[in-house]
Amino acid sequence: MDDEMAIEPSFEDYLRTLSDTSAVVYKRRVRDYKSVCMDSDEQFDCALPSTLNTYITFLKDEEDFAASTIWSINSAISAWFLSVHGIKVLEVVPILGRKLKQWSKTEEIKKAQTFSMEDINKLLEDAPNDSVWLQKKVAFVVGIYGFLRLGELDSVNFSDFAFKEHAIEGKVYRKENQGAKKVSTFSITDSLSRSIMETYWALFTDEERGRRDGRLFRRLTSTMKTMNQVVGRNTLSSFSKEVAKWLRKSDWEKYTSHSFRRTAATFLVESGASMPVLKVAGGWKSDSAPQGYIAESNRMRMEIATSIPIGDNEKRPEATLKAPVKSAVNGNATRPDSVPSVVHAGQHQAFAFHGATNCTFNFGMTPAHTNTQSGPSPLPVAANVDVLEMLRVLVGQAAEAKIAQNTVPAVPDKILEEQPAPKVKAIKTKAPYMQRPPSPKNLRSRRH
Repeated sequence: MDDEMAIEPSFEDYLRTLSDTSAVVYKRRVRDYKSVCMDSDEQFDCALPSTLNTYITFLKDEEDFAASTIWSINSAISAWFLSVHGIKVLEVVPILGRKLKQWSKTEEIKKAQTFSMEDINKLLEDAPNDSVWLQKKVAFVVGIYGFLRLGELDSVNFSDFAFKEHAIEGKVYRKENQGAKKVSTFSITDSLSRSIMETYWALFTDEERGRRDGRLFRRLTSTMKTMNQVVGRNTLSSFSKEVAKWLRKSDWEKYTSHSFRRTAATFLVESGASMPVLKVAGGWKSDSAPQGYIAESNRMRMEIATSIPIGDNEKRPEATLKAPVKSAVNGNATRPDSVPSVVHAGQHQAFAFHGATNCTFNFGMTPAHTNTQSGPSPLPVAANVDVLEMLRVLVGQAAEAKIAQNTVPAVPDKILEEQPAPKVKAIKTKAPYMQRPPSPKNLRSRRH
């Protein structure tokens, strides 16, 4: 039995290509699968793909595993099948793939709850800076400003922070695939959060900060004396639930360590941050994750709702754009007056920017008489009073002289008529292969 439970050399080679954490999880999944096969009354053959189908169905129907967990189990065992037996399970047993997709569609996605701006400010302002709450407040400040996951929060060190005059600069090592790490930086700017960080910092001497690999989160005694023992990952993970209980949240069980990251992303979206800003702050490579936060945001829902011209919606098209928004920690205010608003000049519609400095505006101007098949130029310049009026509203009276200098003169119709039409060389192209009619030689007669 021990030989059957042993990990095969070919699978060991595959596990070396994974991170240490993933390798441990994959090995455990395969051993659990083998154990169930051998301990069952029918003594299933683990090397048969149909056995994996039976095992996965058992986990869903009898053990009530979540679809996401079953996907993870299937990935690990499928990797074992491929590396040891050379079998692609989902190709041999396609019904298993259909089951997994169907379970994922019908299962409600569980997401960590997010804290509101009022919740964060209440925690930072009202909770005492004692041995029970100071670490939690530091974890919230660092976790939200840094968009940290649990593993990233657990690995933060004292040396990752630099105290400047108006901000505390921090860095985080985000783990990528295959164990590689990417450094992301962030800043803590509001005065209350910086005061909390300074209070926690003052508890440790330079020598104590260097102990235990410089880990940031250390245990404190009831008299606020420091200890060498670090705060474990499970304790850090429980901070969100304990704060939710303190805030008297009825659904406190739904607050997890991922609430730090989700709260930060929600704050950023509600303040009107762009997609590039979101991706840099969260360390995302693709647009899918930040796009999900944008789609779920109250700002997006209100903007969509007020854009529907029902009742008095059409009377206030700028209602959502000009709504003042505050950011996450201690009322760091955004600048709602820097959001562009719609203005009208003559027959044209433009955007007016308020409170914006050091901006560059690029205008593409073409002659009024542009003889194109698509119609006249969308922005005729010559002798167009409406355009000059629109630009004057947009950039102010100071730009009028420069606009006049850069105005493109109109080209007379006579000159355009004298210009010979450019010769276009005909290019012969072949029809794509799939569009060619089949050859009669390749057609099989249906006569009998």
